[in-house]
Amino acid sequence: LVAKVNDPCLGSGVEPESLGATFKFTNYTQPTPVDTATLTRAPIAFQAANTQTESGGTIAPTNRPTRRPTKFPTVTPVLATSISTNTGLVSALSCTKSVEVAEGLLMEYTLGSTTLKAKLTYEGIGWIGFGRSGGDMIGSEVVIGSSNPVQKYRLNGKAQSLVNPELPQTLQDTAFTQNTTHTVLEYTKILNEADELTISSGDNVFVWAYGWDNTLAYHRERGSRSISLETC
Repeated sequence: LVAKVNDPCLGSGVEPESLGATFKFTNYTQPTPVDTATLTRAPIAFQAANTQTESGGTIAPTNRPTRRPTKFPTVTPVLATSISTNTGLVSALSCTKSVEVAEGLLMEYTLGSTTLKAKLTYEGIGWIGFGRSGGDMIGSEVVIGSSNPVQKYRLNGKAQSLVNPELPQTLQDTAFTQNTTHTVLEYTKILNEADELTISSGDNVFVWAYGWDNTLAYHRERGSRSISLETC
């Protein structure tokens, strides 16, 4: 026996099986007329109630979507294949080179197109001075880390009163740190500044010194040497 109903959404004369429902009658009696005005449909899927079989089991309801699922476009993530950086600035991705300036004094550096990032490590406790020289201590331009802020200085003579801060102060990323055995001076300096000695790739003459303690005074050791700076 096939019963047809009027469905408000699908129209009249719809077979229940087409809606996913299966009916089996064992003892047929005249059905009560259906009031089609009371029939409603679920907005997404139609599900018939569990139907009792002759053996006492049940037939699981059948869910059949009445709408097609929305198809979302597949988005493929785009991964960066390169990192754009300002080559004039030293970044964490830049390479680092090292050179032993003197016994117990190590220089690590990265040379960019417009800056030099330097890290001086002294095996001891005391102020550190390091910088570009024209061949003599007098007239040199050095960076000094001490109990004072890290700054650029011009050595106008051997007396401490002739060690004068450079103007303007343009150093970046400055730091002067110590533990119980070592002292570290760090800074980033512009290679070519007005009225200052130029730092470039290739051979450069540098002067260095370190003190007995952190108070800037007469040095404990000093010297000069030519260092060939290399770019990455």
